[in-house]
Amino acid sequence: MFLSKFSAFTTNFTGEPVTAQSLVFHVTGSAQSTQLTSVSLVDQNGNTVAGPSDEVMTAGATQYTITLSNTVTFPVGPMTYTLKGQVASGAGNGQTYQLNTNPAVDWSNPQGQTSGSTVTLPNGTINFSTMTVEGPSLIISAASSPASTNIAPGAQNYVLANINLDASQSGEDVRISSLPIVLTTTGVAEPGDMSSCQLYNGSTALNNQTISSTGWTNYNTAASTGEANFSFQNALTISKGTVVQLSLECNLSSSLTAGSKTYAAGVSTSYYPSPVGVQSGISLTGGSNLILQTGTSGTMTVGSASLAAVVDSSSPSYSIAAGGATGVTIGVINLQPTSDAVNLTKIGLRLNSTTASSSDVTRAYIYNSSNQQVGSVLFTGTPVGNYYYATSTLATSINLPQNVQTLLTIKADVSGIGPGSAGMDGHVVKVDLADANGSGVSSGAAVDSGPVSSGSVNGVGIFRSYPTLASVTIPTTLVAGTETLDEFSVTANANNSISLDKFNVNIATSSYTSANGSTNVNGLIVYAYTDSGFSQPVSGFSNGQLNTSITNLISSGATTVTVNNGSGPLVISQGTTYYFKVVGTIAQVGGSNGDHGSVQTYIAGDGTAPVYPFMFPVGTVNGTFIWSPNATTTPSSVNTNDWTSGYGVVGLPSTGMQATTLSN
Repeated sequence: MFLSKFSAFTTNFTGEPVTAQSLVFHVTGSAQSTQLTSVSLVDQNGNTVAGPSDEVMTAGATQYTITLSNTVTFPVGPMTYTLKGQVASGAGNGQTYQLNTNPAVDWSNPQGQTSGSTVTLPNGTINFSTMTVEGPSLIISAASSPASTNIAPGAQNYVLANINLDASQSGEDVRISSLPIVLTTTGVAEPGDMSSCQLYNGSTALNNQTISSTGWTNYNTAASTGEANFSFQNALTISKGTVVQLSLECNLSSSLTAGSKTYAAGVSTSYYPSPVGVQSGISLTGGSNLILQTGTSGTMTVGSASLAAVVDSSSPSYSIAAGGATGVTIGVINLQPTSDAVNLTKIGLRLNSTTASSSDVTRAYIYNSSNQQVGSVLFTGTPVGNYYYATSTLATSINLPQNVQTLLTIKADVSGIGPGSAGMDGHVVKVDLADANGSGVSSGAAVDSGPVSSGSVNGVGIFRSYPTLASVTIPTTLVAGTETLDEFSVTANANNSISLDKFNVNIATSSYTSANGSTNVNGLIVYAYTDSGFSQPVSGFSNGQLNTSITNLISSGATTVTVNNGSGPLVISQGTTYYFKVVGTIAQVGGSNGDHGSVQTYIAGDGTAPVYPFMFPVGTVNGTFIWSPNATTTPSSVNTNDWTSGYGVVGLPSTGMQATTLSN
């Protein structure tokens, strides 16, 4: 049993080097009667300066000692020395040693090397650290991975099990030259279904000859188990304090069919290997310093290679985009192989023809999870069964690991919209997976996902232009008289102007109590401005006033504001932002505590998706926020099929914009 370091100490002589004719070290501890052998004193440069000597019990002594009889010269300045040696093989794990020395007593005849004068050394015992004997030990077990799963017939180099060789508690390195592996089967499966089995340490094959289908010996038909001893071409050393994991890879017969056959590989106490301690040469003994934990990794069930495809939960909600937009995210597809990993070589996409035309999309793209484009398609021709189909053959196959979800993102370039352009205003582009084709990595079997089996792509509504809404923060103190209740802005996309015909202002006032009083809104007017300072009214409207004052008492709920200056809706030029102010006439009743109630105001949203043909005259639009992308050359008339709702408009949630609450 090898123990590399017993103790270390540092000297620091001044003036001249000092020599000592011998050094004595005393041994205490639970294992002091077991001799320490070949003990040497080594300096910090790796030079042996004294020894080797063995631990002895001299006549009449009461303590074991180690005497280094060589003359040792200690240099001027600091120098660190280490005692190194071996522990006799009979020492048991857990036994301890502690060395000590008193330089004034145990270091003989110390003299200055130059002067020859006797040197007085420190008089006091130096106790070195306690050393605990740890012999070789090894724990062998099957890892929990790979987990139970399906495996395809004909799978090649498939990892059936991982075996842990654990020397984390060993006192020395452990060497092993072979390892017995057991294989458990169910159904009519047999070890003979497995061939070319090999143990790997990382990428290095250990056994010099693979285990063939007839190499599984000791097969017990009743117990459905077999064993094979994997002899290593070169012995494997497991460094003390470490765990080495080996992987068992085999080929599965291609003649098998999916069913109830299963395989599980691991280790068993019925078959022990013969490892040894590298430094001591001690053979490890089963049940003592060699522990086998009977068990297997996951159970592999024979199945057919397959690929499931669904719309992923991360796929975006419905949104809108301007004509000519590129790289618009349409949906996210989730692919997951079972029974085998899959090399994906072709991806088919389909465009829903009930909501869009092939002319609405100039090209669709497929991106991997690293946002790298892996394929693209062009939709042409006549739809089949409500879909346009197109397939992309991948320049480089995509590896889909078995039982792992892989996400693919579908993006599209949208056609331009307007006179002379191919895109249609209000169409909804919905592109998802038609099929994904490839082959099993291990089995080579052809795999086809078919179309997505669950979930749906919400799609992207395309318009020549569109509005973006944003809230504006205002003071929240409420006073009687004319009061600003809410402010917001509307920006037209840079592609084209938009028109705004109607929107709903939702107002809620607090209920009256004698203590808190109440507030009533007795009139409602909305003004529009071209600047964020609300000082430049929009043209075409008297002082920017969009509607006639709504004078009926408003206590709660949505109030429709119709934009009308006598000649039509409000037009916002492309790339331009208008600012809107909601003003009410406030009447208050004070409460006994001095309060006058509160009022909450917000712009209502639309939660119902538009339906085919998507664009309608103002009077038939199902929505509260009614706008037009002005797809014609001039702003749209309220009677043209060029109006839609606020569904999906940026900044206008279906629940409405952020509410403004005023109180006093």
